[in-house]
Amino acid sequence: MFKSWLLESMEPEFKVKMVGYEWCHQIWNNLETYFVSQTKARVKQLKIQLRGIKKSTTINQYLLEIKKIVNTLAAIGPALNTVEHIDAILDGLSEEYDPFITFVLTRTEEYSVEQIEALLMAQEERLEKHKRSEGDPLQANLAQGSFHTRKQPNNQGRGFNNNGTNGRGTHIGRDHGRSIQNYGRGNKQ
Repeated sequence: MFKSWLLESMEPEFKVKMVGYEWCHQIWNNLETYFVSQTKARVKQLKIQLRGIKKSTTINQYLLEIKKIVNTLAAIGPALNTVEHIDAILDGLSEEYDPFITFVLTRTEEYSVEQIEALLMAQEERLEKHKRSEGDPLQANLAQGSFHTRKQPNNQGRGFNNNGTNGRGTHIGRDHGRSIQNYGRGNKQ
């Protein structure tokens, strides 16, 4: 009677796998073997997937993607310990995070996952700030040009006049102090 109830409660795909078993314990052991092997395969697949995650969006989305896999692993099998979780986070970061990774790995005290996540979010903000300040060379050039314009608005009163000479009759340029009248006439001085 229990055997018939057990078989009736199964999906058709599982009933096919139970053909030939006479006793309930045989059916039960077969189901256990099937689900254990499926779970092991899923754990292996998730760990491979975890090692393959690379940060390609924001750090928050990256951390959520890792957390989802870590939570799934904890639900179906052995959970990752803190070191494995942090290793998974650090392994997927790009080279711009190398100084951060070195700092974390060389520290004698261990961080919690939450501390690493908070530090990474702060690091991402710093990297974005640097990218914004370096990202617009046109604006940087305009700012530099306006700085020079403000710094030297009028050269009068500083030993310069408007014709490009320093007020002593010599031209500032390639002729190194020779007057313009003498330039090109055999360079007599």
